[in-house]
Amino acid sequence: MPQFDWIVDANCRVVVELGCRFESLEDGFAKICQRIGVQAELPHLNRIPEREPYREMYDPIRNV
Repeated sequence: MPQFDWIVDANCRVVVELGCRFESLEDGFAKICQRIGVQAELPHLNRIPEREPYREMYDPIRNV
């Protein structure tokens, strides 16, 4: 489903005043909460456990 379907009504009028990108979700959520006068935290559900950087999982490239 395109994002467009979430921000417009049946007459294609935009019904959203403010949005944010996923890449900056925490900052965007904080700004939206501040704008509407709500104090809330955005929970991080289904968090993947911290892992070592993937580059450290591989051997260095060797000249063949």
